[in-house]
Amino acid sequence: MTIFIDQDNVLNKFIQNCVIYINRLYQFDIRFVENDCKDWDVFKQIFPFASKKFTDEMSERVFSAPGFWSTMKIMDDAAEIMQKLISDGHEVYIATMPWKTARNCITEKTSWVEENLPFFGTENMIFCPNKKFLIGDVILDDAPHIIENTPHCKYRIIYDYPYNQNVEASFRIKSWNEAYSVISNLER
Repeated sequence: MTIFIDQDNVLNKFIQNCVIYINRLYQFDIRFVENDCKDWDVFKQIFPFASKKFTDEMSERVFSAPGFWSTMKIMDDAAEIMQKLISDGHEVYIATMPWKTARNCITEKTSWVEENLPFFGTENMIFCPNKKFLIGDVILDDAPHIIENTPHCKYRIIYDYPYNQNVEASFRIKSWNEAYSVISNLER
């Protein structure tokens, strides 16, 4: 099967790194975990009364900070399950959105994969701002707008977060082990 896997908040702990960098760059002491995030835009969630201009400028500074994209922690069991999927004969791609104004984004996302998934060929990374054109069997993503707009993927698996509870998907998973179980039982 052809499987597309999102990088941010699926393979890595993107929200956690946003909080780390907000605290570092602005000398804040925000304590926030992924399960608190009821809005896909983490900056809107953390600063609900701030102006859009403020959150846009903050996200721009965070996403452009050296090391932001390359220092995220990997999700529990992600490396092992990615390796299993490849060993099982699946065509696995990382389909990730490049942050349009962060010049270091693509380089750092690639470095992150090389460091955390050394068995994964970076030639199988797809940097695409619009995933609706992906054609395959499975897409595994956390973003509501991606799961709702990938008509050319037979199975849409959503990585469960509070911010995507109203999204319909073929399957909803809470861990990489669950993802493996679901994918292993799909019709080829």
